[in-house]
Amino acid sequence: MERTLKIAICDDEQTYLDILEDECLRFLEGRNQKAQIFCFQRGEDLLSSEDEFDIILLDVELQHMDGFSVAEEWKNRQRPGKIIFITSHDEWVQRAFKVQAFRYLYKSGSGQDLLEALEDALKDMNDNEGIVLEGKEESRFVYFREIRWIEALGDEIAVFLVGGHLIVRLSLKKIEGCLDERF
Repeated sequence: MERTLKIAICDDEQTYLDILEDECLRFLEGRNQKAQIFCFQRGEDLLSSEDEFDIILLDVELQHMDGFSVAEEWKNRQRPGKIIFITSHDEWVQRAFKVQAFRYLYKSGSGQDLLEALEDALKDMNDNEGIVLEGKEESRFVYFREIRWIEALGDEIAVFLVGGHLIVRLSLKKIEGCLDERF
């Protein structure tokens, strides 16, 4: 089951908004990755969106609310998404660390920098995806990368993990619907 990636792009300059959208589309097309791209020219519009985003390309210099304030508010609301700052200035790099930005890119940089950042964000997301399993003894979040194999045990399944296993009252068919294309 292929997941649809959701990307937000927020830049008050339409030219850069178009360039970033085109670069993202080219990146996604080259990987046959399904995605939705949402474009915003104001940070307030991004913040008022009801959508959850996997990746957020965010200009630092916005007209009414700077990108750092948008990122801080986004994080304060505990909304998901890997924030990649895009700017023409290097003097704010340190401030990007305070909001735990995934990357800090320069508008004058190569398109390759953006493509590498998107690739790394996808890899990081895939490495950190998982499922909450309700076991007999315990409930816990299990990263997909920890799962080695799954066996049916009548009304239950055994999920064999790196370093142990978990018995879960769940059908094999039900868990199959929760797993991605790696299984």
